[in-house]
Amino acid sequence: MLHFTPPERRRIYLMRHGSVTYFAPDGSPFDPLTISLDAEGRDQADAAGRMFGAEAIHFDRVITSGLNRTVETATRVLAAANHPETTLEAWPELQEIRGGHLTAIPDEDLRQSFLGAFEGTVDEQTRFLGGESIGELMDRVHPAIARLRHDPTWRTVLLVLHGGVNRVVLSYALTGSRTLLGGLSQAPACINALDVGEADRDWIIRHVNVSAVDLLQPRSRHSTMENLLMQYLVWRKSNPGSSNAMSSAINGAPTDAAAAAATQSPASKSFDAASAFVGTKPIADSHRFELEALEAWARSHIPEAQHGLEVTQFKGGQSNPTYLVTARNAQQGAGSGGSSTALDRDGLGRRWVMRTKPGPASKLLPSAHAIEREFRVQQALASTDVPVAKMVALCEDESVIGRAFYWMEHVDGRVLWDPSLPGFSNAERTAIFDDMNRVISALHQVDYAAVGLGDFGRPGNYFERQITRWTKQYRASETEKIDAMEALIDWLPAHIPAGDETAIVHGDFRLDNLIFAKNEPRVLAVLDWELSTLGHPLADFSYNVMVWHLEPNVFRGMTGLDLPSLGIPTAQAYLDRYLERTGRQAIAPQAWRFYLAFNLFRLAGILQGIMKRAVDGTASSAEAIQSGKRARPLAELGWRTARASAADLS
Repeated sequence: MLHFTPPERRRIYLMRHGSVTYFAPDGSPFDPLTISLDAEGRDQADAAGRMFGAEAIHFDRVITSGLNRTVETATRVLAAANHPETTLEAWPELQEIRGGHLTAIPDEDLRQSFLGAFEGTVDEQTRFLGGESIGELMDRVHPAIARLRHDPTWRTVLLVLHGGVNRVVLSYALTGSRTLLGGLSQAPACINALDVGEADRDWIIRHVNVSAVDLLQPRSRHSTMENLLMQYLVWRKSNPGSSNAMSSAINGAPTDAAAAAATQSPASKSFDAASAFVGTKPIADSHRFELEALEAWARSHIPEAQHGLEVTQFKGGQSNPTYLVTARNAQQGAGSGGSSTALDRDGLGRRWVMRTKPGPASKLLPSAHAIEREFRVQQALASTDVPVAKMVALCEDESVIGRAFYWMEHVDGRVLWDPSLPGFSNAERTAIFDDMNRVISALHQVDYAAVGLGDFGRPGNYFERQITRWTKQYRASETEKIDAMEALIDWLPAHIPAGDETAIVHGDFRLDNLIFAKNEPRVLAVLDWELSTLGHPLADFSYNVMVWHLEPNVFRGMTGLDLPSLGIPTAQAYLDRYLERTGRQAIAPQAWRFYLAFNLFRLAGILQGIMKRAVDGTASSAEAIQSGKRARPLAELGWRTARASAADLS
């Protein structure tokens, strides 16, 4: 049972309507203004009502948008909660589609636009096809919610809306402004409990996206409390001076102690949201292989893996599938159902990490997913000051599991996903960034020829080759003209800094590609060497520094943060430390401007390729199109950077 503690202060239960079916069996669309709940939606509404009834929650007011599906949801909730006598109120201003704006959804493209209008990053100018803009929707919703929260005659309200308006209300409650937090997908019949404080905009998000669906069957939801809190953190980072007084009381945390808020802030809560990317899951169907074949190979190559294996897949979106492999012990044996395993020095089952190609070489581009290069560069760096996992074995024989793979030792540590490092002290943040700086400095000082990597790439002319490559890639994947990309294509070749040098470059060196020790700010291993090659070290380092110049609400960057108050070095201080460690002279401002603009151009080219694959139908459209849409703002940032002054980049 989901326990909603009766509010000490006034509470709004914000609920999305139950599930609906937008298309008839013959494929024809239903009218979204009059559409009714489907069978699952009716079950969801009934389950939510039973939950409210079991918690003895009585509503002083029940407000709907007036659309049929919200009225039906509220009616069923009240009946199941045994409060059918409560009068429903219909507030048309809480509809996201006003009369006639979108009375039908004639095809799949319109349907996707309708359903996705509030997904990802949107602004006030974003429009429903044939209807109003989000800004116009806010113009109606915000005053209505303000009127409701300042009405002193109620103590508990049930507010039943549809997805888009739910997101506007949640964003308003979280930010106290017209900011719309992207990605706040609302599962059918999900419930958000908003406590209303005395001060203006003083909301307490106590329960977020608790779905009545969970009472019916275990299933994944489109959004979770952690996802919402991460979105809140993003907004807070980009608006550090906000006067919003939202408490940190979440799921029963203290609601009235400033000290508790200081030590358990929404930022630190969202830090735990990184768990969505950490740990393992059952192996995806598309990445399965014959375990018995892997076990047979392991018995011939891994002395500690003689009695069978347990294999799970790491979460996250690696282009090269990555698995956690644990050895079974002799008593358990291969294929048995026990849980005892061969123990390593920490008393845990001996563990390794296996990286594989996503498929056989015949189905991949010739230079793509080169795990052999990953294995080689990490093996070569083992004798240097660059921390890497210990390589165990490489298997290029695709007959074993259908694709090439390699094993490395499992490194037990932590991956830090948020560069603002919520939950850490200022001293810890300073030390973490300094150790990241130490590692990339060490990488760029490795004598690549001495460690056997003299042929790991082509020395010299790195920028010229990269600009040519990504220009061709962009031209091949254009879906619309981006003026900023055209400007960068002309500007970059003419502004390559004088001088050339070569080092091992990682290609994707950033905070969340590092494993830190659990109890100290020390890098134990650098991950994801898929893009590594021989190249210009300042291309690699400037990529690492881009996080200081990217927006947190779109690119998980740090613009807008008060870095000194967090103990995080400025971009200039971080650069100075790198120069000190590598013995370099100061970098001319115009050269530094080029390095940053180049990396933004490169990233925009990568994202444009994703957009092209989405348009062509060869990539997952829902996620790929959102990623692809970032190509334009990245290119525009790159062009602004190219023209920026030295002060703008410090």
